[in-house]
Amino acid sequence: MWLNGQNFDKPIKDRRGRIWHIRVWHDFLEGVHFQRIFFWSEDRKDTGVLEFAGARTLHVNQLRQRISKLISNPDYRTQFRQPLVFPVERHY
Repeated sequence: MWLNGQNFDKPIKDRRGRIWHIRVWHDFLEGVHFQRIFFWSEDRKDTGVLEFAGARTLHVNQLRQRISKLISNPDYRTQFRQPLVFPVERHY
């Protein structure tokens, strides 16, 4: 299910003026907690997803820190780049 109500779905502008979109998904599968942070630039040229499972899942504050790092650090973002199918909410 999508994590709503924590302002994770608001666009974020980086220092260079690029706008980024973030969606956070979480669920339990066979008793294991899973989280995914989907991200894409306004022009959808840079897209990707971070995945966390089990003990590696993050608290809301840690999710915010990870999103900040993702937006501000292109090298970190490159590690998680992969194509996404849009609309994200329908396909994942």
